[in-house]
Amino acid sequence: MNSEVSENGNATVAVEFRLDDGKLQSESWGRSTDFSSIFFTHPNCPLCGSGYPIFANLLYGHMMYHKENSNPQVRKVVIGVSEYLGGEVVMQFDMPDATDVAETCGIIWHK
Repeated sequence: MNSEVSENGNATVAVEFRLDDGKLQSESWGRSTDFSSIFFTHPNCPLCGSGYPIFANLLYGHMMYHKENSNPQVRKVVIGVSEYLGGEVVMQFDMPDATDVAETCGIIWHK
């Protein structure tokens, strides 16, 4: 993966993704030390470094708690990452029902 080093020394990977057929979103995610993996974390943000807001966004299309029985979950995620000195790797994930995962991870807010 093509990565960048921020001013505070954290290495990040530029990631572009689309949820369902929505607009293209861009973020910087963390990467493994051997450049073989990316993690949906914000390495430059100590408060949101857990990746919770990104995970909530990937499941429900917004970076906050999901209100029970409000908008539907995301059904398709397309992620693009540039290779170092190469092309772009594009991955598509068709999302199954995420209710149990969201409930276990504390993403669903019960009214």
